Amino acid sequence: MKKTYILLLASFALLSTVSCEKWLDVNPADEVTEEDLFKVGTGYRVALNGVYKNLSSSSLYGRELTWGMADVLGQCYDSYEFSTGHAYKDFSSFKYTTDNAKSVISSFWGEAYNAIANCNNIIGRIENESDAKFQGGKLERELILGEALALRGFIHFVVLTYFAPAPVKNDTRNWIPYYEQFPSTGEAYLPVSEVLKRVIRDLTRAYTLVEPFDTYRSVDGSEDHYLWMQPNYRFYANTGWGDAPKDPFYAYRGYRMNMAAITALLARVYSYAGENALAAVEAQKIVDMVYDVWETKFFDFTTAGDVAGDYKMCKDLIFALSDVNLIKNYETYASSSTMKFVMGWDYSSLYDSESDYRKTVLLSKDGYYYKPRRYTTPSGAGSSEILDILPVIRLSEMYYILAENYAEQGDYTNATAMLEAVRKGRNCGANMLDGLITDHESFVEQLLLEARRDFTEEGLIFYYHKKFDSKFSRSMKDEAFYFPLPENETVN
Repeated sequence: MKKTYILLLASFALLSTVSCEKWLDVNPADEVTEEDLFKVGTGYRVALNGVYKNLSSSSLYGRELTWGMADVLGQCYDSYEFSTGHAYKDFSSFKYTTDNAKSVISSFWGEAYNAIANCNNIIGRIENESDAKFQGGKLERELILGEALALRGFIHFVVLTYFAPAPVKNDTRNWIPYYEQFPSTGEAYLPVSEVLKRVIRDLTRAYTLVEPFDTYRSVDGSEDHYLWMQPNYRFYANTGWGDAPKDPFYAYRGYRMNMAAITALLARVYSYAGENALAAVEAQKIVDMVYDVWETKFFDFTTAGDVAGDYKMCKDLIFALSDVNLIKNYETYASSSTMKFVMGWDYSSLYDSESDYRKTVLLSKDGYYYKPRRYTTPSGAGSSEILDILPVIRLSEMYYILAENYAEQGDYTNATAMLEAVRKGRNCGANMLDGLITDHESFVEQLLLEARRDFTEEGLIFYYHKKFDSKFSRSMKDEAFYFPLPENETVN
């Protein structure tokens, strides 16, 4: 019997309501045999696109790891607005053993390892393929291999951050498996430190494979790939400048594991591992990245003038995923009779600057409460092309990582300056942190406040508290920072 390779996406549209371009036009069947899929190089494009689609499912970044479960765990919402019996009611008080909570956790685990299995299928096959099989030759073959490796490392890292203690706890027990083969009947469970080593190994190799594509310059200048990461092309269709990619598979690099995304993720992983100096090296690369002789930044902060039309703050967004139904799904879920995503009255005191657009634009006042706007339609004249965006990693995190490195060295002046750089980019008043950061404890306190302001509905606030072992209350137990394994834990 032939093995069936299940794809969540066979003709993955690059979810733009303006452009009907697709990364790849192929037969939209949901199932094809592996033999048929990988007969031609374009089959690898389809398989890779399927992994990105996996990650945008509601069990992962389409809901739970952004505006859903993750931010409920981060205590971002008023838990009184969740009906009794809903999983979010349980997650808000770190109850992981109820039937509803276990269902969400099990789906998360299963979807994540299914995506990893698909990555491994791609990696295992493409390693031995001829460059000639791919339309873009060696550059394309290595690009696909590099993105698959980066995704494998990234997904394992995400699972680790939810199913094991943070490195700061120095726990040496075995927690999760690191799958590197397809098919696989099982892998040994590993300590946190070993999983992190393998994540770093995969991301490091992925960078060496992806970087030649993202920095390629043709002799006649007609196809300079490095331009495709500039703000006008990362998340937007061709603006008519003429230097956008002609092949839609190469377009919209902001939705892909581009070389900047891999660099930024390395910074995140090193930071989580407590390797602040190494993390700072990677973060600085992102801050310094330019694309022309005038040293125009690839990544800069979205201005106060632009944010009304861009709630996703795309100018400083390094990597994102895509869900064409995001706005509809969010509005339906957040305004149901049993669920309301509102923030408590105390959010008014979180924002210490009245000009901070994260409060004045990205939140709306509703009586005593504040409602987040990240996944609603912008009130300004924004582009409908970016309504699908699910933010994963952005520039502000790189500044926070640089700040952490300075703080570890006892340089609180520069640590404060890094936080102030983000605040300036968010239209806050100047020098408002003066005198507030005098030791590591006060630095962490201010950093966590800044993270809460900047990452609302992006799923990172729980992660930041876990990284620093900063509990949300005195009664919170260590075990609340990680999930129990699913009872029927299996990986196909």
